[in-house]
Amino acid sequence: MATLRALIVSFDSGTWIATVRMDGSPAQTVDVPANRAIAAADMTAGSRAIVDTGDHNHPADAVVTAVWPGAAAAAGGSGLTHPEVMTRASWRY
Repeated sequence: MATLRALIVSFDSGTWIATVRMDGSPAQTVDVPANRAIAAADMTAGSRAIVDTGDHNHPADAVVTAVWPGAAAAAGGSGLTHPEVMTRASWRY
């Protein structure tokens, strides 16, 4: 089971699908379901994410399991602190 870092490009709160760009990928994005324990308000474009690829590293098995503020939030914008991120993610999906 691999976990990868990614950047959230967009999020659809109706379907709970995040469009993410995996670290190291210059342009390609993928749509990944998100853990519903993560508040929709935290799934903002520019936030960083952890994507769990599932047991077989198949893209259809992937899920966003955690998020934290991206560079904009770290530079003084709004965002969660590390302890808040860890308590919001239940790791059950």
